Amino acid sequence: MEFILLHIIVLITFFIVLIKPKGFKRKLMWFAIWFFAFFGDIFITNVVFYYNANKYATNTYLETFKGNSLYIGEYKVNLMDKERYKISEYYIGGWIGSILPDFYMLSLLDNKIKYIEYKEISDHPINNGKYFRFYSSNEDDKNCMVSKDLEYKLLFTLEYDRSDGTKGFVEYEEFLELYNKYYKKYLAGNSNVFWEDYLRKNMFHEKIPTEIKDLIKYLIQKHNMPEVRIRYLIIDMMEAYRKKSVKIEEFYKGKCIARVEIDKNELSRYEYVKCTNSDYEYICDYPDIKDKLWTKFEYFAYIKDRINNKKIAQSILAYKTGTPFSLYAIIFDKTSPFQRAAGVELCNKNISVRGGEECNDIFIDNFINNNEMKNK
Repeated sequence: MEFILLHIIVLITFFIVLIKPKGFKRKLMWFAIWFFAFFGDIFITNVVFYYNANKYATNTYLETFKGNSLYIGEYKVNLMDKERYKISEYYIGGWIGSILPDFYMLSLLDNKIKYIEYKEISDHPINNGKYFRFYSSNEDDKNCMVSKDLEYKLLFTLEYDRSDGTKGFVEYEEFLELYNKYYKKYLAGNSNVFWEDYLRKNMFHEKIPTEIKDLIKYLIQKHNMPEVRIRYLIIDMMEAYRKKSVKIEEFYKGKCIARVEIDKNELSRYEYVKCTNSDYEYICDYPDIKDKLWTKFEYFAYIKDRINNKKIAQSILAYKTGTPFSLYAIIFDKTSPFQRAAGVELCNKNISVRGGEECNDIFIDNFINNNEMKNK
């Protein structure tokens, strides 16, 4: 609380000092001096940093992509909680720690690239240490690992605590049946149906539709579901299904992502190396760029030709450094009890890489489509 009050006092003081000078010109000059003293580094350091980042933080492509596959290296695989899901062992496709984030999946589904390959490192007794290849296929492929049906099941198989304290499940097939039978017509064209407020107050309010009351009775009688979970299921999850189902259908386009095991000698000649590994350790060398004022550089990622052991593309990251020199920044830095937020990081001139997804996607997309080479 004390540090918040101190910041407020500093800001109030900043504006109070404007009372002292007489005349418009003196007030304007006094304002400029105090504004610079309090907030000057916001402008100076940012201008210098963005200039350096725009000049040196770039994606560079030395050769064109002449293959149809990309090896993305070792992946530490987090296995799903089998008791929770009973559906899939893997986080694949848009999940935290996923082998294949959505960008890679879309690249396969849109035929931008034919194969994505990886080496699995996990507790899986059979697959640990083996090499696998992902590819786009029809939904009936026996090797499908990621599909719209699997995503539906993962998202809409619901676990809950029964009123007696035991665990219960509403499997996706049952969820969909209940959605179509009781709920679907009330969602047509509505993002927030009128009776939801009544449901929050009284589950059997007279203004709640009969079909919804029947759904509530069903969930209580069959699943012994407590009221708070019923409201969550009806209001949140069924509305989420309506919105998510449209995106899922558009995303997969009637296809799936299949997987087969391959030998090491079948791997792509092109290997993508991200310079921060899964343990957040920086594993690359540093670019041959001297540190600039308030700016440091490191590789975000690179692509190498495995056959010739030669780097053929690289992405350089710039991140802001230096100690703030304005009065307000110094006071904030010294009095704030929490750790300050991570500094600004940019790659490819002006792309923010907090989390790195956008930089990663553009770097690889430009490589596999030879965009940078075409524009030279």
